[in-house]
Amino acid sequence: MKVGDLVKFSKWHSGRPGYEYTDRWIGLIYRRSPGRNRVKVQWVTAEGAQVFGSIGLGDTRSYEVISD
Repeated sequence: MKVGDLVKFSKWHSGRPGYEYTDRWIGLIYRRSPGRNRVKVQWVTAEGAQVFGSIGLGDTRSYEVISD
């Protein structure tokens, strides 16, 4: 995953109890933390709200790149 990639939560993640609401979220990676294995993501929810967060680069089970 790199800056500019579009990502989404995997079916494994959004299929877990309590995380169903993330099923249709789309995120844009906008910054990589220097020296760390994390990237900053701006998510757009199914309702059109914006959520900011970060994800670990090694967590390939929870996230999928949909456009690079």
